[in-house]
Amino acid sequence: MASFGKLLKDFRVRAKLSQRDLARKAEIDTSYVSRLERGQREVASRSLAIKIAEILNLSLEEIDLWLISAGYISPRMQQLANNGISRLLDSLNTGVVETLLNDQIESISTKERK
Repeated sequence: MASFGKLLKDFRVRAKLSQRDLARKAEIDTSYVSRLERGQREVASRSLAIKIAEILNLSLEEIDLWLISAGYISPRMQQLANNGISRLLDSLNTGVVETLLNDQIESISTKERK
């Protein structure tokens, strides 16, 4: 997989932006863009990486690759994870409710038998 810096440079050149233009649009220092491209700095935050991706007009697949190369989870992977967690919590909640109901039914049955 290409490094974050290599991808940044390739995407920036494809977008026909100079380092200075990108820096201005992203509201960051031009030297920071240069250091990112040379691999001398890591991107400061996931939100900055997403902001730059939007400026560069990256596709969803490119954003996935871009964020992963920066060490972040992509929005699509985050959504899959959130959906999986939601399904897991739903299953757990259903199981807890069923267990509580079964315990109450058993308790009522026991009292009725006495």
